[in-house]
Amino acid sequence: MEQTINDCQPMKIEVTKKPTRKHTRNSHLWKRNVKVVAKNKNEQYVNASGIIVSPKVLKPPCTNCRFDCNSKLNLEQRENTKKEFWAIDDKNRQREFIVRHTNLVTPLYSMKTPNSKRIKNNLAYSLNINDSIIQERVCKRMFEATLVISDKMFRNSIGSLTSEELDVLKHIDSFPRIPSYYLRALTQREYIEGSLSVSTMYKLYVINQNQNGKECILQHVYYELFNHQRKIGFFQPKKDQCTICVGWINKTTEEKEASREEYDAHILAKEQCREEKSKDSAKGREGIIKVCCYDLQAVLQTPCGTLTYNYAEVRKDSSYKLFYKNEFKIIAVRKVAIRERRPRAFGDDLNLQ
Repeated sequence: MEQTINDCQPMKIEVTKKPTRKHTRNSHLWKRNVKVVAKNKNEQYVNASGIIVSPKVLKPPCTNCRFDCNSKLNLEQRENTKKEFWAIDDKNRQREFIVRHTNLVTPLYSMKTPNSKRIKNNLAYSLNINDSIIQERVCKRMFEATLVISDKMFRNSIGSLTSEELDVLKHIDSFPRIPSYYLRALTQREYIEGSLSVSTMYKLYVINQNQNGKECILQHVYYELFNHQRKIGFFQPKKDQCTICVGWINKTTEEKEASREEYDAHILAKEQCREEKSKDSAKGREGIIKVCCYDLQAVLQTPCGTLTYNYAEVRKDSSYKLFYKNEFKIIAVRKVAIRERRPRAFGDDLNLQ
């Protein structure tokens, strides 16, 4: 019997739910939720009264504005800005967009008495032009006409988030994220590097706020915004990682050029190993040989790690029970099943390199 070590490739596992008496609830197919999603995307939908609501179109721009908005934004640029806003597809994120492009400014001249109850500050509106980082200031009429929003939505957005909460969301968005590789068709959740945690991110947030001279929110508020305002998880590698590959990622450009030949030879050997395993698996499916692939990822390591050499280093602290089932036929008369139970120390009979 020929044995091959599993290279920890992901396996497709079908999960079947326990049948219940009631129907499975598909809330995303409800008419109410379908209408809300279409409305947030600025698509055509049918409202509760049965009236077909068409997508929103650009409103007329301002004509005699002292900011000269018409010279800053043409029709094509306004259309691109509108598409970018409605492509967010989430009401909370759209409100964040509005808050990010609105700032408080103090007027140079104020024609009011000291005891007046009128507001002391004004709002300044700005939009990005041609995907530029620099924002151009526009008037309120141009701002609402370009985004095709009502004054009510604007006022609700301004009061929905404080400046401290907005700083938290900006800090969370500053971490690089990747989409779910195996379930990207079923979920919109994104993932941050697994070495981080919410507690670590909060500590980095406090350091950043102190450096900028800003106030910090409490840790439980940071947790709440992280869990409810963002669909984010922490990425955990599903297979043991190679020491050479991890070292290559952490090297600088000069170090990579110096060890390029060694790394290329390692990648070639890895591809050849996987090719040989595929050939053996094909022979096993044809019944020519017996091939066993052991998934050792579930073994509890103390201490644990994601590098290959850790498995050999901590072998004295780890053990496992190996079970395998061998089935064969005897002259096509009957099928005999033999189940062997062999306790072995981890890695004793495996050539780990």
